[in-house]
Amino acid sequence: MFYLETPPRQIETKVFSAMPENFRRKGVRTVWADANRPGHPTDCFIEGPSLDAVGNLYIVDIPFGRVFKITPDGQWSLAVEYEGWPNGLKISPEGRIRLFVAHASLGHAFLFAPNGELIARVKSCAGESCTNVAIGGNNGDQLYITESMTGTVLVLVADISSLNSSLRGASATKLSRAECETLDCLAEPVIGCAWARPVGSQ
Repeated sequence: MFYLETPPRQIETKVFSAMPENFRRKGVRTVWADANRPGHPTDCFIEGPSLDAVGNLYIVDIPFGRVFKITPDGQWSLAVEYEGWPNGLKISPEGRIRLFVAHASLGHAFLFAPNGELIARVKSCAGESCTNVAIGGNNGDQLYITESMTGTVLVLVADISSLNSSLRGASATKLSRAECETLDCLAEPVIGCAWARPVGSQ
């Protein structure tokens, strides 16, 4: 409880858009849903809304490992799909649209191009539950990652604008879990533990 001399103003909401039926995975059981919503049918579970400079909204669908783009007029398209649990999402601020996606079970944050190409992965040095990402620093060039199981905030000791697209071969719009865990299947640079350290550590 907290005391306010003046009650807060109530602001109403309205539905902007809902996941189209063709993207819903009805009747599909997932490990994530069994752990987080036991007994409840879960055809999607969206989080991580982030807007780009022209008003497109990007969101994640955690249990099915998907990232969607929603246009200002509410049209949905699949941007990325992989075998995992994407959670927090942020848009790169420096002109080009790039997606930083925290992953809740692989212990990484991924950097994707809007067409689904995997640019880099940032490995947590503190645990496997990377749940959210934020971009900050004096010049907006630092990536921060929350690791929920250890209660740690990590920072990437590198300028995020230096993580350039250098994919080896085909588009990575749909990645298997094995590909997500295998360095040779990922684009450079792969950032190791020494580069993602707890905030405040030396």
